[in-house]
Amino acid sequence: MPKFYDKVDVLKKPGWLKIRLHRTPEWAEVRHIVEKHRLHTICSSGMCPNQAECWSRRTATFMILGDICTRGCRFCATRTGHPLAPDAEEPARVAESVALMKLRYVVVTSVTRDDLPDGGARHWAATVEAIRAQNPDAVIELLIPDFDARPELEDIVIASKPDIIGHNI
Repeated sequence: MPKFYDKVDVLKKPGWLKIRLHRTPEWAEVRHIVEKHRLHTICSSGMCPNQAECWSRRTATFMILGDICTRGCRFCATRTGHPLAPDAEEPARVAESVALMKLRYVVVTSVTRDDLPDGGARHWAATVEAIRAQNPDAVIELLIPDFDARPELEDIVIASKPDIIGHNI
């Protein structure tokens, strides 16, 4: 008796839709730096299909304040739950990683931290200040959470003088 899948024509994906994993020496170096410094990236946490391509170009989007989000957005693959306390050493490790990767353009995002009284705003500011101190010529782009619609928390981040701020919708 023939099986159902014997009757189905398999539609092959066009060549332009397929990508190859670019696991180059640069990719390995970025991975090593991220792991050695115990950092998170949205590239890994969000299961981004472009991770290999970006890391091979020596770039990554750092994700601060841990890897567990307090919200459960349907579009995001980042874990949801009860996060650990912020790591006070994380800003320095991000700054050192930026230097090791020789980044001239840095992108930082975070999980949403509704569990923290300031939503992590002071940690954001400390991260920008640490990056700027160690990498004064780097352009710093932030993709910030909504801080529960509290402008005074956004002001804390803005006062740290990042170059670009986008809202992480």
